[in-house]
Amino acid sequence: SGPPIGRLVTVSTPHAGIGACPEGAFWALLCLVFKLDPYGSPTVFSDYWKDVSGGREAYLSRSRWLADANNERDSGASTSAAMARRRAAMQRLEAYVLVHALNDTRVVPRESSTHAF
Repeated sequence: SGPPIGRLVTVSTPHAGIGACPEGAFWALLCLVFKLDPYGSPTVFSDYWKDVSGGREAYLSRSRWLADANNERDSGASTSAAMARRRAAMQRLEAYVLVHALNDTRVVPRESSTHAF
């Protein structure tokens, strides 16, 4: 619901998720806390975390938001009707622009900004 969206422009947005913490001292400290419970941490990483190294099932069952936003889950918030609404909303866009930073060190992997992960 809400007003229709005609154009969507995203800049280095982790559409497909993040699979590692960014480099740097600040992030290393934050990630120590985050890694205690990657899907339940009160950090923004948890909303976009996608660790499929142990199989997709853990990601699909524990993802707070990303699995539903990307229509990857067949239950819960990703019911057939909800999936159809999200798909239709994307198809109604007049323009969809993804800006991909070639030297991004914050979104890991950086290809996530173009739905590739």
